[in-house]
Amino acid sequence: MRIIIEGWRSLPHSYGVIDQFLSLELWGRGDVELFHRYVPFFDASVRTGADTLGDEGFAARLARVPTARVEQEADTTVRIFVPLDLTPAASKRTLVFATSEFAIFDANQIGRSSIAALNADAGIVCVTPSQWSRSGLVRCGADPGQVVVIPHGIDPEVFRPVGAALREDLRRRLGWTGHFLFLNVGALTGNKGTIDLLKAGHLPQR
Repeated sequence: MRIIIEGWRSLPHSYGVIDQFLSLELWGRGDVELFHRYVPFFDASVRTGADTLGDEGFAARLARVPTARVEQEADTTVRIFVPLDLTPAASKRTLVFATSEFAIFDANQIGRSSIAALNADAGIVCVTPSQWSRSGLVRCGADPGQVVVIPHGIDPEVFRPVGAALREDLRRRLGWTGHFLFLNVGALTGNKGTIDLLKAGHLPQR
C-alpha cells in the first residue's frame, strides 16, 4: 500500500506531533510505501524545524521518508492540518484528521471546503480521536458513516512512568519534594480545559 501524509510534520504543534508519530509508525513497515508532503502552516511567523520530538533517532528516521511528488500516485492520502481540506485527493481514498474540541467546527477550521463535500464522496473519511470530537462533526452535518474514531496511541518504550527511585531523585534535584505536582502537556488555550482541570484539582477530597 502506498500512503501519502500531508501535514505539519516539522512544526511544534499537536497536529505536527501526530504527523510525526504516524510517519514513524508506518515507516519501515514491509507492506507500506510512505511519502510525505509538507503543508505550509497558516501562521508564517511560527518557526519550523526538521524535528519537534527532540530525539535524534526519530529525526533520522523521519528524514528518510521521501517527499511526495506533485503527480505522486497513492492508495491513500492522509491529511493532518487545518483548515480542513475535504476535497478528494488524487489517491483512491482520502483520510482527513479532524478535531472539534468544542463539539462544533467554525469557519476557520473548515476553510473553503464544506461538510457537503465530505458527504458527497464515499472515498473521503474523517478520522477523529474521540466520540466527543466525532459528535462535533456529526452536529455540523457530516454523515456518521464517514466519521471514524481512532484514539491516539502511544509508544510505551517512549512514554512510560519512571521508577520510584528516579522519581524521587528528580523531585529532590528540582526542589519539588513534599509538593503536589500537576503536569499539563499542551497549549494553555481554552479548548484544552486546563483551567477546569486546575479547579477540579482544588476540590475537597471526600
